[in-house]
This record gives sequence, C-alpha cells and structure tokens, in this order.
Amino acid sequence: MLGEISLSRSTLTADIYFIYIFEKWRDCGNGAKLYRCFEDIVKERSAFVGLKVAILVRIPIKHCIVHSIIFWRKLGFEGSEDSICLIKTIK
Repeated sequence: MLGEISLSRSTLTADIYFIYIFEKWRDCGNGAKLYRCFEDIVKERSAFVGLKVAILVRIPIKHCIVHSIIFWRKLGFEGSEDSICLIKTIK
C-alpha cells in the first residue's frame, strides 16, 4: 500500500494512492486487513498531534482503481464512479 498522511491547521487527511494484493492472496480479506492497518496508523497520528476532530481518508479514482470501487465501498468509503475520489470520514 502506498499512501500519505498530511496535517493542515486542524485537519488530518490521509490519501491512499495505491494498494495491491497478489492474485493468489485476493478474496481472503488481506486488502481489508491492510487498509485497517493504515486506518489505525492514521488514528494514532491524529491522537499524537492532538486532533479530536474527524479525519478524512481519500482514495483518488484513477483507471486502475475504478475496478475496486466495490471493495472500497465495503470499507465505508462514499462516492461514485464519476467522483474524483472516494471519501471516508473517521471520527
């Protein structure tokens, strides 16, 4: 997984640019486990810097990600195929 966490004045935003699971390891929950690890790190970072507001996680919609929209929706992300990115707010 490739992602980035950035902090502006009062908001922590995490962007996931890329996630890849080898074919033989797909459909076993490994992608969801990998994402949850990323989400845990995002929560830890926000607590470390003292943020008590919602954290925004974004998935940019690119050609390679269009096919995985169902996966991201199962993890609580919102948006459509026409959106620029899928978004999930963590409280």
